Amino acid sequence: MNKRSTIELIIIFIVTLIINLTWLNFNLDEMWSFGFSYNVSQGLIPYKDFNMVIFPFYPILNGLIMSLFGKNFLVFEITNAIICTAIFYYLKKLCPKNYYLIFIVLLSSIYANYSLLCLLLILIIINIEQKPKINHSLIGLLLGLLFITKQNIGIIFILPSIYLYYNKPKIILKRLLFFSIPIFFLIIYLLLTKSLFPCINYTILGLLDFNKYNAYINIQTFITIAIVLYILYRYFYKKDKKIILLYSLVSLFQNYPIFDSYHFLISIIPFSIYMLNRIKLPILAVKLTLFFIITIIIISIGSEILDNKKIFINNTNTFKYKALTVDQNKIINYVTDYIKNIPPQTKLFILDPNAYLYKLESNIDINKYDLINNGNMGYNGDERIIKEVNDICSDEKCLFIIVPSEFDINNQLNKNIINYVEDEYEKAGNLYSFFIYNND
Repeated sequence: MNKRSTIELIIIFIVTLIINLTWLNFNLDEMWSFGFSYNVSQGLIPYKDFNMVIFPFYPILNGLIMSLFGKNFLVFEITNAIICTAIFYYLKKLCPKNYYLIFIVLLSSIYANYSLLCLLLILIIINIEQKPKINHSLIGLLLGLLFITKQNIGIIFILPSIYLYYNKPKIILKRLLFFSIPIFFLIIYLLLTKSLFPCINYTILGLLDFNKYNAYINIQTFITIAIVLYILYRYFYKKDKKIILLYSLVSLFQNYPIFDSYHFLISIIPFSIYMLNRIKLPILAVKLTLFFIITIIIISIGSEILDNKKIFINNTNTFKYKALTVDQNKIINYVTDYIKNIPPQTKLFILDPNAYLYKLESNIDINKYDLINNGNMGYNGDERIIKEVNDICSDEKCLFIIVPSEFDINNQLNKNIINYVEDEYEKAGNLYSFFIYNND
């Protein structure tokens, strides 16, 4: 790699870090991903001490890095910027003429979470597959890492290997052998931490509820179907047997069941590479477009900070150096100030998508009641959580900070649990946009 390319990667790293810390608003997936990683760095055990629906490679990796360099949001974002810079590097290798265009679009969605690590692994796999001499062992190992990052994505990305080498079983077996290595270490970890069965419940059985509650149809659904049909047409009818088309096809299934803009954008990256490699665009114009967009973003950042529309909450070690809107900071202060005055023996439940944010700011340990999204609580999770809360509150004093059920909040928060609290417990007042309930 020459000096010019090195400088380019350094600039991309700095720009990514600045944009994520200052321009992009606080994102729920980013907050939960940070929370999982922070929990691991604090010695908490996934699936036992807190719930999540992904396999634990991403939180463990970030947790180890945070343990070494600092248990705060800045370290978490630096790791994400490194991942994004590596994505940029492989976009350049796979789409040498128009790689800037793809990264321009990615700038709007570089929130730190496991999806970006999955994207990086996918791009590395595609790059290896297109080499004259394919390292099947390395592809199997990367597919295994993909699986222990996000189980359903890892499974669907095995399919091209089976299709391409169905008449060469030795190659398939070699890939599967190395694919099983990360899984072996995952199982050992789960057995040592006695979290194997909770992991199966949250990451596999819980997906039944996840699909039931979260599947919906929108414009991205129809675009995805159209792209699938086009890929099938190109590959089977036009005999365009490019490897990247197969990976573009399976990549689109990352959309299911949440066909939102973010998942859609990540899923079409391989297809975008294929399409942009078929188009000739002036590289100078593309680079100038990137420079123009970054300039506009930097001006926007400066304007928001100077106008006090965004501030840095530097009074905390957890989210230090992250710019929040004034309203976000106001809500955080309302909730955390209230929590300080709750008697320590009281069992606190924050039934809100931002529960991780409020608890981490208040230096309170996370537990399995802080992420009550549909499908994130294991099989029939809402019924189990309701029973457990009822058992806890029959013996102890409980206090609930909840988002009222009549609020039309566009998120995955389980309404059954909210309705249960409203029906069974006594309303004790308001806190900003929240309601307070207790069992007095």
